[in-house]
Amino acid sequence: MSAAIENFEKSLTLKRNQSDVNELAISITITNLAFCYQTSGQLDRALVLYEEAFTIRTKVLPSFHPSLALVMRRLSSCYLQQGRVDRAMLLAMDALDVASSSLPSKHPDLGWYLNSAASCHRNSRSFDEAIRLYKRAADIFSHHLRTEAASLSVVNHNLAVLYNKFGQNDKAVELITESIKIQKETLPENHPSIAHC
Repeated sequence: MSAAIENFEKSLTLKRNQSDVNELAISITITNLAFCYQTSGQLDRALVLYEEAFTIRTKVLPSFHPSLALVMRRLSSCYLQQGRVDRAMLLAMDALDVASSSLPSKHPDLGWYLNSAASCHRNSRSFDEAIRLYKRAADIFSHHLRTEAASLSVVNHNLAVLYNKFGQNDKAVELITESIKIQKETLPENHPSIAHC
């Protein structure tokens, strides 16, 4: 990850020093750099960068642009990792609102916004709402099995964890079984996910 961070840092420096690079391009690089920091556990650095990217995008994009929603979702994820559930929830729900207004109702990206909002609800112990949102995400991903089988498996796993928590083991097993079946039908035989089945 350190090589990726170094490359994005260099790219960002170059873009900031060029007069003909638009602010959105700079924001994209900042977002990618923030994601690298987040992935490597450097959440404070990631948050500063995500906030900067968000500020830029709010200046140059319409208020209901999917690119704006992406940064909001990433910010939410970072806050959630820090345990700042209330802040994460606000951003996740705002991102979901923007995505719902700017993407088709069955667009696979909308599934990720639903998954993020559901995760915030799960962490705030609003389990019924989390289940409702996870189910909506699963429904969207199920319409895109050829490209979103792994996404559906993630959401099914999240739902199964909640069902298991409430002693609804039959529902949990059913979801895990469905995920394994989908993976076997949509992924190549030598795919690492199938080896874990």
